[in-house]
Amino acid sequence: MEIDDKIHPIVVFGGNYSAGYTGRISTNVPIAGQWLEATPGEGALGGVSLLQNGSTGTIDMSSLAGLMVFDTGAVTLSNSQVTLVDKDGFNAAGILSDGSISIANMSTNGTYDYAILIDQSYSINGVTYDATGILGLISDPAEMPTSLKTRYSGEAHAIIVQGSQGFDLTNGKSTLDVDFGTKRVNVSMSDFTATDMFSQKVTTAPIDTITGTDLVINGYGFSGGTYQTLSNGRVTDVTGQNTVTTGKGVFFGQDETLNAPDEIGGMVFIKGNDGIVSGWYIAD
Repeated sequence: MEIDDKIHPIVVFGGNYSAGYTGRISTNVPIAGQWLEATPGEGALGGVSLLQNGSTGTIDMSSLAGLMVFDTGAVTLSNSQVTLVDKDGFNAAGILSDGSISIANMSTNGTYDYAILIDQSYSINGVTYDATGILGLISDPAEMPTSLKTRYSGEAHAIIVQGSQGFDLTNGKSTLDVDFGTKRVNVSMSDFTATDMFSQKVTTAPIDTITGTDLVINGYGFSGGTYQTLSNGRVTDVTGQNTVTTGKGVFFGQDETLNAPDEIGGMVFIKGNDGIVSGWYIAD
């Protein structure tokens, strides 16, 4: 059965076939808390998101770029369509807004110093757009290691849509093996708790692991590579013919002990005639 985005609106992250991550908004905002304890100045923001058109249901991966002023918290942030300017920064409820664009800091299982999970929403010419993404203070490309091999461990969340079926994969683990010498990243997302989107009952999903191999580091980000979906260690195709995969990630902050990025986060989107898989991860 071929997936039609307009007939089957995609759950980017969350339940009940509504676009966007539907977790709780976090009031523990490192982007407006610990970050503001840094030396007064400015920090470059970056990230990646999955952006859904509320009219057509189509999803695109969009890069995020901007700037934070540390002493005021002011944030300027752009994606492929719009630019948000909030002179006051995140409020006490964990929200950025300029009146037409809003970005909410969403809760995660872990606590991170430089990266956060966000939900973004806005309208253009009557069309609503919603996005889930990873945002943070990017690592300085000039300070990237040239020979280090290291592993980042953290959390993951994914969604599977197959025809009239949907599965929410929560509380997963992410492992990222990074070789800064060869400029390659391998990603694994696994150990999820699977819930049927409609019955909201814990169940067994068609896959339990998503992997990405040989993603290429470029500057403070990485992309490309080859993705697979697996069940019990065996490759399992849930998207069918004409599958197209997009995956991007970003390095955040700086670990002064390792002289390497402190955190890492990214998104994956896999779509074919028979299904859709989308996911996010953050690790440190």
